[in-house]
Amino acid sequence: MIKAKEYIEFKKEDIIENLNSLYDEKEAQEIFNNLGDKLTEITEFRHSETKTKKIIDKLMHHKLTKNSSILHWLIKAVENDDTYCHAYNYLAQYYNRKNLSLFEYQIKNISDPELFELIKKEQVSDEEPNAEKEVKSNTGTPNIKNGETELSEKIKEHFAFFLGNCPRKGKPILSSENDFNRLIEWTTYFYENNFKVPNIDAPIQTINTNNYYTQLAFVYLFDQLRKLGFHSQRTRAKTIFNLWEKSFQDYSGYSEKNFWKVNQEKGNEVKKLMHIDY
Repeated sequence: MIKAKEYIEFKKEDIIENLNSLYDEKEAQEIFNNLGDKLTEITEFRHSETKTKKIIDKLMHHKLTKNSSILHWLIKAVENDDTYCHAYNYLAQYYNRKNLSLFEYQIKNISDPELFELIKKEQVSDEEPNAEKEVKSNTGTPNIKNGETELSEKIKEHFAFFLGNCPRKGKPILSSENDFNRLIEWTTYFYENNFKVPNIDAPIQTINTNNYYTQLAFVYLFDQLRKLGFHSQRTRAKTIFNLWEKSFQDYSGYSEKNFWKVNQEKGNEVKKLMHIDY
């Protein structure tokens, strides 16, 4: 699989030659630069279907010839890089609908957890040359890369659905990877420090999902980590509520009593999102 950015660099001469046949040299170079800028912008939000569509919509809604050229090379760049599946599918649907291609693009079916794993593997692959960042103990414990541990990786795995769209609202649950990374950092600290809530001065401002999804996720994570041997406490720590409330601005002041009374009817749905057996 050739990465999207690698494709742009690999085909740079062909792309510029194609653009030079349509525009003057200065404008062709400008379009090529804009192509790179758009791909960089999509890369930042490629986990979010909604934000990816908004970026591409700006090109589609301005009927400029140069935007058509950017769209043409954009779909070629992301076609063979599954980490850009949201961008590819949206462009493929556009081209199929408009009959802009000699053939029909096939739509990719990649779930949010699968996409999370693809992006994670790419990031790990990019870090591998920096061997000095890896720490390996002599006790047989897992490798630690850039501060990541087996615990934090497991939390990421079960919380990966926070990067996807809410099944009810159809919007990304978290608005950025930075918010997701902060959530993982706080939660990892919580379990590494005997259920102590870290100092959270700047909680996550936006959470686009129903309360019970996140309430049950925090509770089920506790249960799952116990089953996996990351802690041995049988009764659920009361500070789970404090971590949940302090992590999100929208939950500030929420009733602890109501937190623990959350409706369990949606439990299987949440466990499915978290990839927990039910």
